[in-house]
Parts: sequence; C-alpha cells; structure tokens
Amino acid sequence: MLNQLESLSELICDKLELDKDSKCIKPQGKSIISYKELIFYILKYGSTLEISKQLNYSKHTIEYAVRKLPINKDAHASYRLRLLELINFKYCNTCISIKENIEFPNSSYTITGKASNCKECTHNHYKQYYNDNKFIFIANTIRRRSLTNSYISKELVKEVFVRDNFECKKCFISELDHEIQFGTSLHIDHIIPVSKQGTNDINNLQLLCRSCNLSKYNK
Repeated sequence: MLNQLESLSELICDKLELDKDSKCIKPQGKSIISYKELIFYILKYGSTLEISKQLNYSKHTIEYAVRKLPINKDAHASYRLRLLELINFKYCNTCISIKENIEFPNSSYTITGKASNCKECTHNHYKQYYNDNKFIFIANTIRRRSLTNSYISKELVKEVFVRDNFECKKCFISELDHEIQFGTSLHIDHIIPVSKQGTNDINNLQLLCRSCNLSKYNK
C-alpha cells in the first residue's frame, strides 16, 4: 500500500508539473515537507485535520500548503479525490484502498461520476444483503408471479426450505451447490401450478433446482 502511494504521489507531481523534492512547508523547529510527501499524506490520510495530527503541524499550516497546489478548487470534493482524479484513480471507502477508475461502477450521484465503493465491494455488499434477506426476496417473487393475491411470508418460504432439507426434490442438488452452479437459490415450485388454481399452501410448494423447474414448465 505504501509503495503504491509513493508511486501515485510521483505521478501526481508529474501531472501538476511540480518538483517532487521542492519544499512546500518550512516551519522553524520541524522537519521540512516536500510536495511529494505532502501529496503522499493527503492520499494516505484524506483530511487536513488527520494530516496535522500525524505530522504535528497546525491544521492551518497544512491547509495553507494544500491550497497552494494547482488543483481543481471544487469545495464539494476532498483533496484526495481531486488529486486522484488527475491520474484516473479513486479511493474506495469500504476496502480502504486506491484503485483505477475502471474498478468503480458508474454513478450519477457523485461529482466524479463514479460510486464511492469499488465494484468488488459493491458486489460483496449486495451479495451479503441478499443472503441476509434471501427468504424475503423469494417470498416477494412468488407473490409477484401468483395470479391470486394470497399472501406468502418469508417464514413459510423458510419452512419449505427446512422441510425439503435445502435440496431439490428431484435431482437432490443442495442449496450451496445450486448457488455455485447457477448463482441463485433453489426455486420454490407450485406442485399444482397457479394457472391451474394451485395455491400457496405449504403442501403445494416444493424445492426444485433451476433445471428441474424449467423442464417441469406448467405441469
């Protein structure tokens, strides 16, 4: 991580046409800070307050040095964001790492047009959210597909999964293997289809894998 920050700091200095070894802070009785070092600390800590704590400078001194950098003065963007924009990089708030812009999904809600979290973290977030609320999503899907307006709860869905031992009733593929192979949970199938007056009663519901459910069609 530190090696990456040093490399990015040099790239930004070159982009801004700054002498990376030139001194930007020269206070009496304290170590002298170069432009490269200042940019390094901005990338590492993000806020001028945190930088001032780490380097034992006043916040005013750090802000004065940062404001001298020839970068976009957009007050709504952090200094770290503005510097990384110059070299098409971005900081992920979740995994706390710096990655290329292409590693971030597009977003119309941010200044840069990119989301605050990288694609990998976003994917993991939604995957975890789905796993935490799996039975709710399945229940909602069944309700949307049902021609009757009968209610089906997440508790009923969970009861079907437990009763059928979390595996397909025909080919006996497990829930875990099904998620690995198809990327989704096992399907809850109506033994008597809804189109033929089948109900959402638990005795009319069974677990099927994607292949078995599609081959059954409307039978």
